[in-house]
Amino acid sequence: IRGRVVTVSTNQPLADVQVRVEGTTVARATEADGRYVLTGVAAGPVTVSVQRIGYERTTRTGVVPAGGALT
Repeated sequence: IRGRVVTVSTNQPLADVQVRVEGTTVARATEADGRYVLTGVAAGPVTVSVQRIGYERTTRTGVVPAGGALT
C-alpha cells in the first residue's frame, strides 16, 4: 500500500503521520513529502488509519488485489 498524506485545507504534505493497517502490526510514519509505503500487507480488504497530533484521526478502506498494490 502506498500513498501520500496532505492537509485538506491547503493540500500541503504532512510528515511524521502514523499510517497503520488496522488489525495488524503494519505501520509507518510518512516522510517529509507526506509519502508512505506499507509492505507485507496480505491481499484482501483493509482499513488504513492515519493519525497525527493536532489532526483528527481518519480511516479509509480498500482492497489489496492478489499480486497487486493499493494506492
